[in-house]
Amino acid sequence: MLTVSLPANVYQKMMIGIVKNRGSSLLVLLALSLSNYSLASNQSKWEIGVDGKVTKNGVALGGALVSLKINSKEEAKIKTTGNGKFIFLLQPDNTYIIEISKPGLVSKSIEFSTKNVPDDKVGKGFPPFPILIELFEEIEGLDIAFLEEPIGKIRYYDKADNFDYDESYTKPIQARLKRLMKNYALKMKELQVRYNEIIVRADASFDMGTYSTAISAYKSALSIKRNDKYAGERINEIQHILEEKKQKKLDARTRVHETKKKALLDKYNRFIDRADNEFNGEDYSRARLSYMEAAKVKADDEYAIGRIEEINNILSAPKETSSSYSGQTEYIKEKPSPKPKKPRSKKKPVRKAIIPAVKDLISKEEQLKSHLQQLALEYGEGVTEIIKVEGNKKTITRIVVRSGMATKYKKIMYGFGTYYKKNGVDITKTIFDIETK
Repeated sequence: MLTVSLPANVYQKMMIGIVKNRGSSLLVLLALSLSNYSLASNQSKWEIGVDGKVTKNGVALGGALVSLKINSKEEAKIKTTGNGKFIFLLQPDNTYIIEISKPGLVSKSIEFSTKNVPDDKVGKGFPPFPILIELFEEIEGLDIAFLEEPIGKIRYYDKADNFDYDESYTKPIQARLKRLMKNYALKMKELQVRYNEIIVRADASFDMGTYSTAISAYKSALSIKRNDKYAGERINEIQHILEEKKQKKLDARTRVHETKKKALLDKYNRFIDRADNEFNGEDYSRARLSYMEAAKVKADDEYAIGRIEEINNILSAPKETSSSYSGQTEYIKEKPSPKPKKPRSKKKPVRKAIIPAVKDLISKEEQLKSHLQQLALEYGEGVTEIIKVEGNKKTITRIVVRSGMATKYKKIMYGFGTYYKKNGVDITKTIFDIETK
């Protein structure tokens, strides 16, 4: 640890630093130093304060890291205040290295020796030694290897009875540093020209709405000027715009999806309502078609599939025959006729047997007509082709709608032959080809 005693003028300066940097690591360092003040005074130890300031482009630089080292061992470190200031108290008989650094800037260091100070020369101590360090940005192509060594050395001079720079070391370094800063200024000028050109292109891309090109250009500008406020703000603005666009696309897709979903649900409900009405009216053939349409809209719909199975069971159940009719026929055959009478045509059994067949034929015609009307509603004008493959059977169905009237043609192909039908009736290939064009 460092132990120091403070002259009145240095003590007053330290107290000002404490007030200005309350809560910082400097406060901790100075508090430790002050706690040892009386002990150091009793030991008659002297010390010298380093009153430093860090700048960049001539402007005070806050937040720079200042490290105090002895033989490469770090004794203390602080960050410069908003006015770029830092303060250290150095003890006798040591060689200190004061390093100043900040990310993105070229680091520098100073060597400060407190050795070879005669006791009879100490007197009332030494005034704080001022140090001014100018940092600059890292730029490719600059020879900064020599800055790995201290840019200056400070030691005690017996003749002046004070501390000063070692000119034999510092003067050549300062000459090299001067040439370096001249090259630095030229390169910065070139970079400024490049930066301006890139910003012009970036702004043009931004105005045209080609944001990917613009953001790439602004990032190039940031590679030239780190922490450039303008380029950084533009990048943030573009990212915000892109996020808004992305969200709008997602919202639009969601709306389209919901609209389609609602349309399908409405279509399904219409088919189900119609099918239920047909089912309740015992129009099972139409009801089955309507339930099938509903099942197409809503795949794997248990309700529609269940109704279709129920209708299939109803339609496949054997129909009851009239026992009274056959019984009466038998009765007529067995009952002896007491007197020959002229038979009445309307009571002939043959007539009664034909009636159910006629009704069944009429019913099938009505069903076909209804089915074709349904097809005319479902399919637009023209020819619609539907292909279905089941094992070795391939069926090509063509729905032909002309002037609002539908006709259903089928081409049924097996391995052993091909058949053509029109509304369920056999036709030739020629008719099929001509009428379905």
